[in-house]
Amino acid sequence: MKIQRPAFTLLEVVIALALSCVVVLGMLQAYRNLMGYFDKVKNILASNRQVCLLFNQMERDFNAAFIPPLYKEIKKDAVPGEEAQEAPKAQSEEDKKKEAAADRERLKNYFIASCNEDGKKRFEERYVYPFKRVSMITTNPLQIYGQRRVRIVRVAYELEVDKPLLKKGIESYRLIRKETTDIENVGLKISDVDAPTEHEKQHPIRTHLVAKDIKTLYVEYAYKKPLQKNEDAKKRDAIEEEMVTCVWGEAKETQGVVPLRIDVFVEFWNSDYRHGLPFQASFLIFSYPTSLQMPEKKEKKVTAESPDEKAVNEDGSQGSGDEKSANTPDTSATKPNDSSMGQPILPMS
Repeated sequence: MKIQRPAFTLLEVVIALALSCVVVLGMLQAYRNLMGYFDKVKNILASNRQVCLLFNQMERDFNAAFIPPLYKEIKKDAVPGEEAQEAPKAQSEEDKKKEAAADRERLKNYFIASCNEDGKKRFEERYVYPFKRVSMITTNPLQIYGQRRVRIVRVAYELEVDKPLLKKGIESYRLIRKETTDIENVGLKISDVDAPTEHEKQHPIRTHLVAKDIKTLYVEYAYKKPLQKNEDAKKRDAIEEEMVTCVWGEAKETQGVVPLRIDVFVEFWNSDYRHGLPFQASFLIFSYPTSLQMPEKKEKKVTAESPDEKAVNEDGSQGSGDEKSANTPDTSATKPNDSSMGQPILPMS
């Protein structure tokens, strides 16, 4: 006679194995999600570190951007005893046009920016164009400990393709910052000669890599809409209408001035170059007109009052009604006599 012992049936074993597989698969999926979350946080922290350095440097450069005042040579009149200078010749219309064009070119080059019109993208119900280059005059040079440097420098940002990654089929960019003390060198270009010239030795161009692994970069410049004819300025200021553009220095209203605000949208590649991490920031430019650029205010001429125009007090003294002479005695305790013609009567001792 066989003894029956308690055990699991085949159906119960199959059900137990199925439940165990579900639990194990759930744990594996949770572990996979957790590791993916850790990788994502790691990529975000690495990108945050890079974007913080980028935005900090760009903010300092843009905040200090300004337009230097333009000065024209003023010839003084001839002084007696000195040789008289030749009288300036009358300029022709062509010379005036050339001079005006040269002034516009100078105003254009103080703050100039360009974009790449090929890769436009729709962003927040409008089209934006990729950043290409910006050149400006600023008072924020890169400082070196223990060295004195000129405060006014020319700074340029350029976006260039990362060629090693492009060979692998990855479209990535690098942002380069250039700086020189020669503010007339708008393009910050170096001559093709092997040996640097004397001018390049005095005004070297320092180049630094500001950011890499950039997927996309868009920069827009905001300015106030110019006042049209027969338009009320107070009404326009209440609306605060702004214009946004990716090119600066080409239009007439953007020449010789700096933008009010600069909006930057940048997207970095993650560690495996599969996804992008977007970041956005806005920078203000604290550039105000100097006293030489402000219009002169007409001061009102204050004429001295004549003695006849001054108010006469009740006691006969001249001056305002509120002021009293320090030498006038107090007459509150005495009353004037009719024969004294208004003069106070001193008390008897």
